[in-house]
Amino acid sequence: MRTREEVLKSKAALFADMDVPRVTKKEPWTSIVEKVKSSEEHTALVVDESNRLIGLITDQDIITALSRPDLAEKLQHNQVAAEDVMTALDIEKDTVAKSSDPLEDVISKLQGSNILKRRLKIMPVVDKSGAPIGQVTRSSIQKSLDELLEE
Repeated sequence: MRTREEVLKSKAALFADMDVPRVTKKEPWTSIVEKVKSSEEHTALVVDESNRLIGLITDQDIITALSRPDLAEKLQHNQVAAEDVMTALDIEKDTVAKSSDPLEDVISKLQGSNILKRRLKIMPVVDKSGAPIGQVTRSSIQKSLDELLEE
């Protein structure tokens, strides 16, 4: 059995939910809604042409988009794309985890020790090139911890 210290030093990638839909910044509205709805955490990761993470779309972003007057006409004609509704992310900021980050750091950021100074529900995880490998959530951490403790 692993000690608490060993678990906290484990890499973020071990605790990431890899089954997160990806969308491109030009992905059409209907596809975005479908992918977010089908995701366990109701999220989708937005990538650019080089498959680098550039944003996140949550069910809250979809609800917000529906109430934005500037998008009303575009929504009626299905002309809204991911880039219109996503929350932009900078992979160099601490709201995104690197796959090699220790779990202890990721938990700290999720609990509010981040640039936004607020608790986060979701933290995307990227590899060295900035490509998303998944996301860490409280439930993905718990699931991985349960598996580690069974070993």
